[in-house]
Order: sequence, then C-alpha cells, then structure tokens
Amino acid sequence: MPSSLMSRASQSMRQVLQKQRNVGTRERWLSLLGGSLSLAESVRRHDALGVLFALLGGFLLFRGLSGHCPVFQQMHRNTRRPDEGGLLGERLIHARSRSIVQQPRDVVYRHWRDMDQLPQVMRHIRSIEVDGNRSRWTAYTELGQRLQWDAQITHDTPNERLAWRSVPGSQVETKGEIRFRPHVSGGTEIDIDLYYRLPGGPIARLLATLLDGLSERLLYHDLEQFKVYIESSASSGQIGAYPH
Repeated sequence: MPSSLMSRASQSMRQVLQKQRNVGTRERWLSLLGGSLSLAESVRRHDALGVLFALLGGFLLFRGLSGHCPVFQQMHRNTRRPDEGGLLGERLIHARSRSIVQQPRDVVYRHWRDMDQLPQVMRHIRSIEVDGNRSRWTAYTELGQRLQWDAQITHDTPNERLAWRSVPGSQVETKGEIRFRPHVSGGTEIDIDLYYRLPGGPIARLLATLLDGLSERLLYHDLEQFKVYIESSASSGQIGAYPH
C-alpha cells in the first residue's frame, strides 16, 4: 500500500511539473520566498489565521516550484518569457540595443561584416578569427572568465540583415542578429539582438541572469563605440577600414 501511494504521488507530481509554465523566473523566486515566509508564520500561529497562512504558503510554493499558476491560467495570462528555462537561470540571456550611425547602410554593413575587426570596438571581445562563414570568438566576461566559441553565419542579406549562432558543442551557446535600416536623418539605424547561455552550471547561469541588465548596457556601449569609429573614419577620409 505505501509503495502504491508513493507511485500515485510521484505520478501526480510529474503531471504537475508537465503543466505549461506561465510564471516568469523572477516571480517564481518571489513566490518561493513568500511561500516560505507564509509557512513559517503558519507554524508560529495556532489559530484559523495560521491555517490560512499554511494554505497560502502551499499555493505560493507550488507556484514557484512548478512555474504554473492556475489563477493565471484562468485569466489567460503568461509572464514567462519565451527564452526562460528554469529557476536557476537556465534561460538564454537576452541583450538588445540600437543606434543611429550617420553613414549609408552599405558602409555600416561592410564594417560590421568585417568581423575580425570588431574586437577594436567591442571591449569584451578579445579576438575573432574568420574563416568564410565560420568564426572563432574569444571573449572575457566582466568577472574575468575567458570564453571561446565557434559561430556560423545563418543568414546574410547584404545591407539589411546578418544573423549567426554558435555551432553545437561550443563552450558558449549563443545566437545573434543585426538589422540595418535607413533612417530619416539619412544615416543608418542599427538594431541588434544577442542571446547567450554561459557555461559553469546553475550558479553561473543564475549569476548571469542577475547581470542581465549589465549585458544590455555593455552592448549599448559597444554599439556606440562602433558608431564613433565609423563616423570618425568618414570624417578623416578612411571610411573603407577600421582605424589601426
């Protein structure tokens, strides 16, 4: 009988964990914190309010552990981002930025496509070795961690769009896309999305999640450097190449 009960409980738990996640990672952590505090308060009390705290705590813990909220389901609400994976920061980190460069699209595209020169304007990239549509990237994180990965260009529409992603087995799982659009000022609008997942297990990924905003600021800084280099090259008559 006990083994039968355990089997049914295990099956029920699997069914719960298979429910569609509709709660974002930060909300899940807040639910776990709130649930733990509510249960602790229920233990301290010995009245009807203590029972209510126990029920609330159980609901919040369920919500946090499973990532599923029945209330959200009834409301057809979902706060989970498509790139989120789990509580321990297993999702791809997303950084997005844009900039306006006062140069024609073909010039801006050509500078970015010359990827082995990008480390001159992207401070976290140490080197890029290009071999056709494949490249090897070496970078350092803000915490001094050395990272290396191989990437492949997956889409290339000259002067419009360039996309790439890491090849299977790379140390870093990453993908990115940059779009070049004409701007009303006569220049070019650059719009870039970067996604990456750092190695090092759940703790490293959790740390990367907490530094998500920092990643976006770094990307913005790199784009601004890219803009300065192109525009300064144009003013000095060296628009065909990066300054050395």
